[in-house]
Amino acid sequence: MKKIVFIYLFIFISFLGFTQNNEPKIVSASGEAQVEWNKDQESMAQAKERAQNLATVNALEKAFGVVIVQGNSTYIKNKVTGEQVETNTQFNMIGNSIVRGEVIEIEDIKFKEIKYTKKIDRKKVQFIDIKCNITVKAKEITDTRLELEVKTLACTNIKCASTVFKNGDDFFMYFKSPVDGYLTIYLDDTKNTVRLLPYMEMPEETENNFKIQADKEYILFSNKEEFNYFADKYFEEDSYQLTCETEKDLNRLFIIFSRKTLNKPNLKKDLDESKYTEYLQKGYQMPMQTTSEEFQKWLVKNRSIRDDVQVEMIDVTIEK
Repeated sequence: MKKIVFIYLFIFISFLGFTQNNEPKIVSASGEAQVEWNKDQESMAQAKERAQNLATVNALEKAFGVVIVQGNSTYIKNKVTGEQVETNTQFNMIGNSIVRGEVIEIEDIKFKEIKYTKKIDRKKVQFIDIKCNITVKAKEITDTRLELEVKTLACTNIKCASTVFKNGDDFFMYFKSPVDGYLTIYLDDTKNTVRLLPYMEMPEETENNFKIQADKEYILFSNKEEFNYFADKYFEEDSYQLTCETEKDLNRLFIIFSRKTLNKPNLKKDLDESKYTEYLQKGYQMPMQTTSEEFQKWLVKNRSIRDDVQVEMIDVTIEK
């Protein structure tokens, strides 16, 4: 079975949004948050992610108001005036928080470690908090956001949905959309971005986009015959195996759905020739990729000028 090595990467939060008159209205918003780092339960990267999520929520609430759920009704509360208005607007979930804004681009982000001591059982114990200050470009969400179903899987059954994997696990994804469209999936580590979908050997006319039928359930990255969505019965989908470089790697996937075809960024073979040769010697192939900077420019441009592009993110952890 053909395997493609899965590169473990981490990237900042990024979303899509549109104003109620369908005209892109991008605002700049700043927020901050501080969390305690529990070294026994999470890595520094995971603590920073929590702080970044809360700081992003803080920024979006300042820009678009606080979301309040009361029974079957949802309200928006203006943080400045205190006014509360009932709404039918759709929302985002960041961590466990509901917001009505989506980040287009991170303009600035800073992390600071704050060390202090507490007395526990008459003993001084040292603690570390992680503080995050963030400034983002964001859009207000309206009813244009689709209810996409996306899950990362440890097997080809949706019951295997998981965001925690072990080193050497196979990787699959479930996807379902309420409307027809096109799907692309990328993985980014802030240095390089690899494309996981479309598959490497798809027909030329579909190389930029994987076509999705409304209400159809897709299991991706399996080359079993029942998950072959092409007329060519001999087509072989790319499959992926997870590996990690540390005891616990945190990674983020970009799942990009559009109603119309989406031109891909300029992609090349592995940018590190020595690494590419190493994987070839081990019997792996490498997905096409670009630099993170070029990928972000491409993504921001498309989300800023098109009203049919929606981005979902999933964080997964791989442990040894």
